[in-house]
Amino acid sequence: MLALDSPRWRDLRQAYGNAKETPKLINDLVANKSRWKDAWGSLCHQNSIYSATYAAVPHLVSLTDSADLEFKIQTLILCGTIQSKGNLVGGTVPPDLIEPFDSAMEVMQQKSLPIIREAIAQNLHSGFPSLVQAAYALRYGATPECPECDAEYDFDSEENNDINLENFEKLILKQEGSLTCPDCDHSFSC
Repeated sequence: MLALDSPRWRDLRQAYGNAKETPKLINDLVANKSRWKDAWGSLCHQNSIYSATYAAVPHLVSLTDSADLEFKIQTLILCGTIQSKGNLVGGTVPPDLIEPFDSAMEVMQQKSLPIIREAIAQNLHSGFPSLVQAAYALRYGATPECPECDAEYDFDSEENNDINLENFEKLILKQEGSLTCPDCDHSFSC
């Protein structure tokens, strides 16, 4: 994992240029929740990811060990979005950043169900579809597709009401979970 005080951050890219300020942003996120908008904007801007994203994710995931639930949720959704939709732009990723990034994504995948359970226990259901989508993406790499019409299933869509507390663990663990395609009304297991 690239140290936060490493001068190499200046050589990494984020959405708005070099990543020299990214370590400060990472440190600020724990205490200042309003900085998540900045983190999303610089590390996963319109689904574009950067070399700084690879360096930042291991730090964010390690911070979930002691962070509050909101931080954990934001990190889970960010990692799930990166996994399913992230498109690398702005150059290559230094090879030494890839393994720590991959390891952090695996750790986040393992943490995803406990984070969702904690959110449910605290009655934070408003972000539930986003959490399920992120957990699914971390486990399987993409959003499920309807085998009938090839449409991607959008867990956040209001028409998709078959994701509920009883179904989500089965879905994430691929144990008898099923979805209904909003485009063609086909019910399918994923």
